Amino acid sequence: MTVLLHELTQEREFYLEVNKTVKFLVEVQIMPTIHFDGPLLSVDQKRSLVHGMTQAASQALGIPMAAFNVVLDEHEFSNMGVGGELLTESPYWPQVQESRD
Repeated sequence: MTVLLHELTQEREFYLEVNKTVKFLVEVQIMPTIHFDGPLLSVDQKRSLVHGMTQAASQALGIPMAAFNVVLDEHEFSNMGVGGELLTESPYWPQVQESRD
C-alpha cells in the first residue's frame, strides 16, 4: 500500500509539473505548432504521425508533449506539383503510385 501511494504521489507530482509548464507556455503564448503538408492519410497514419512528430519535438526541445499543437494539411495528388508539372502528370507519378500500393 505504501509503495502504491508513493507511486501515485510521484505520478501526481509529474502531472502537476507538466500542467504548470503547459500553463506557463500558454500564458506567454509559446505553444509550439508543428505543420505537415502532404498527401491524404489514413486515421492510423495521422495518429502515428502526430504522435511521432510531437514526441521528437518534445525530446529535442525539452518541452512536454502536451504543449504542442499539430496541424495536418492533406492534399490530393492532383493538387501537388513537382518540377513545374502536376504530380499526376509528371514522370514521378508511376513511382508515387508504386509506393502507395
